[in-house]
Order: sequence, then structure tokens, then C-alpha cells
Amino acid sequence: MNERITRRQALLSLVAITAGTTITTRTGFGARPVKTLLRFPVVGDFGTGDSDQISIAKQMFEAHRRAPFDFAIAAGDNIYPNGSARYFTRHFEQPFAALLKEPVRFYAVLGNHDVREGRQDQCRYPLFNMSGR
Repeated sequence: MNERITRRQALLSLVAITAGTTITTRTGFGARPVKTLLRFPVVGDFGTGDSDQISIAKQMFEAHRRAPFDFAIAAGDNIYPNGSARYFTRHFEQPFAALLKEPVRFYAVLGNHDVREGRQDQCRYPLFNMSGR
């Protein structure tokens, strides 16, 4: 039985593992540590609406319940196959509904699948917070 992990599965697993991880840094010169933490997950290459994406979205929600996020980053290839607005509900809003209700704001960047056929639909999509740019 050949059970190779795909690139997408590896990325989605990485997001799930790191979603609850806190990263802090220390500075020298006697600076006091900042007491406010900034928490955010990064998810990319996800916009299919398939069972893997739904699973990751659930894991992100559980991580958010344990340690709330300030926001989330969508790192590209957010809406397959071509970034069209007709897929926003099924490929983003439904899988991430629990997080969006919290509300967790997503800030997105575009990947090659998001701009196929010259599409800019995601730039104007309010839930990606791009302000048309």
C-alpha cells in the first residue's frame, strides 16, 4: 500500500499543527518583553471546499477556541479553480463558517489560481479584506 502524502496534505497539516503555536522573540539592550501576543494562523493552497479543507477549518476553529486568533492570513490559491466569485460561498464561507462567526478576519494575498483568466474577484471580496487592491 503506497500512502504518499501530497503537497496539499502536508501544507494543510502544517497549518493545523502550527495554528495554536505562539511565536515570541526576545530583544537585547534591556528591553522589556511585550506582554501582548499576536496570534494568527496562515493557510494557503486551500480553496477547494473539499473534506481536507473542512478538516483543517475545524482544527483551526478548535485552536482558536483554545487560544483566540487576532486574524488569519490566506496565503494564495484561496479559491479554486480560477478565483471566481461564484465559488466564494462553497470554497471559503462554508468551510470557515465557524471562524467567520467569531469573527476572525481573513487577510488574503493572491496565488496563480486566484487570478486565472485575468480575474480580480477576490480583490473586491469583503471577507478577504483587500479593499479592491
